[in-house]
Amino acid sequence: MTQRRDGPDQSLRMLWPGGRIAAATCSWDDGTLSDRRMVSVLNHHGIAATFFLNSGKLGMSAKESGFRDYVDSDEVARLYVGHEVGAH
Repeated sequence: MTQRRDGPDQSLRMLWPGGRIAAATCSWDDGTLSDRRMVSVLNHHGIAATFFLNSGKLGMSAKESGFRDYVDSDEVARLYVGHEVGAH
């Protein structure tokens, strides 16, 4: 994002990459298998998101994690291409 002052009143105008004047932030947590569908939908529409993975649970089944099935660590680089990945 860049900032620029325009006009006689020197108001502040925010510009996003590519000259866009607006942007939205999407983020998802944990790295569950539902991310596969979410990534597919986002990619179809050309939308990038940030996925925060629970690295200690990658590859775990719902029974092991007590919650849901998680993506395998070897799938992470392939699945999230074009998106940001963080860990928590």
